Amino acid sequence: MSFRCRWTSRWLTALFLLLFSLPLLAQVKGPAFVKVPLAPVYLSPSTQSEQVTQALLWDLVEVKEVAEGWCSVIVRDQFRTQQGYPGWIRSKSLAQRPAPTNLRRVVVAYPSISVRAEPNLKAPILTSALLSTRLPLKSDKPYDSAAPETSMVDDELWYQVLLPDGLGWVRARQVRVESSAIGGNGTAVVDDARKFTGAPYLWGGMSQKGIDCSGLTYVSYRGYGITIPRDADQQFLIGTPVEREDLQPGDMVFFGDHDGIVHVGLYAGKGQLLHASSSIGVTTSPLFTGWYEEHYRGARRIFSPDLAQPKTFKPAL
Repeated sequence: MSFRCRWTSRWLTALFLLLFSLPLLAQVKGPAFVKVPLAPVYLSPSTQSEQVTQALLWDLVEVKEVAEGWCSVIVRDQFRTQQGYPGWIRSKSLAQRPAPTNLRRVVVAYPSISVRAEPNLKAPILTSALLSTRLPLKSDKPYDSAAPETSMVDDELWYQVLLPDGLGWVRARQVRVESSAIGGNGTAVVDDARKFTGAPYLWGGMSQKGIDCSGLTYVSYRGYGITIPRDADQQFLIGTPVEREDLQPGDMVFFGDHDGIVHVGLYAGKGQLLHASSSIGVTTSPLFTGWYEEHYRGARRIFSPDLAQPKTFKPAL
């Protein structure tokens, strides 16, 4: 590489880092993105109000109103409406600058992973990223830590990813390249959901620290390029209806009462339901016994054999 090329590359990197190190909060209406690993979304601008959902690092939002440290937003990829999920997020959790576009991304494949300052396990942890978080790649290729520029760390492959305030590194074994994750299957979705086993139940939650029933199905499908509505009642309205004798792993199964759909889980095979129980958290239960048999309302299949591109199911309003 010539001196000019090396200088140009360093200058562009420095400019990029300067742009993304500016501590811009969401102060005006318009697009923004989440700059923290997990941002609670509330019904009203108070931490004492109901948490309706949560948003992940790099999730896009539309700021509708700003009020004393809070933003009224629409979370774009969580559909309660055709536009997204409405609620309130703390301003300090958002950045209002152009988000990276037209970049390849990796999707986090574990409940939580560390993003490090350098491509080795002893490097400082910059932040964490949670299951189904989409991280933009700085480079299209994995980084081989056996290269001369770094120390050898168990022949590990790493990806360099963009963070809202700079750059970081993630282990290739803990993420999936988003384009290659498309076309997964129901068994893979169940495998991701099973990683939450033991996580406590939390209304509106979407992480191992706390998750609700529809949050579990939402993040498990999102990891394979499928975006579904955030809430169970609207998840019941999408996909292809499936008879109970034809259930396959990954099918969403629903339960209800006189108030409508009140619970959702994933069929895990062999008559088992994988779900976030309001009493004991994420667990596996016999599907057709007791309360589940009594309140069973049907199943929906999301995957189709010809799925080759990311797919979004919006609520039918």
